[in-house]
Amino acid sequence: MTEFNRELIAKVRAGDEESFVIFVKSYTPYVYRTAFAFLHDLVEAEDISQEIFIKIHRSISQLNDLHAFNSWLKKIITHSCLDHLKKRNRHQSPS
Repeated sequence: MTEFNRELIAKVRAGDEESFVIFVKSYTPYVYRTAFAFLHDLVEAEDISQEIFIKIHRSISQLNDLHAFNSWLKKIITHSCLDHLKKRNRHQSPS
């Protein structure tokens, strides 16, 4: 992780909303690409990406080790996408 990212994440953890906007702009391509790899649907990947950033905003202050950020982020993306796929499959199954 670069020094810029470490500082940005530290500011986001401290509640700096401007830094969160920069964070979202910086990480949107990665979050979106990863979500699309799971979902194979452009619109669903966009929707889940927004939900992921909401989850990040709510929980980033609980991240104690900045060195674990990348795995923490990947876990949020993965769990969000898997949950979405489960919901999608439930809605598509015949009742």
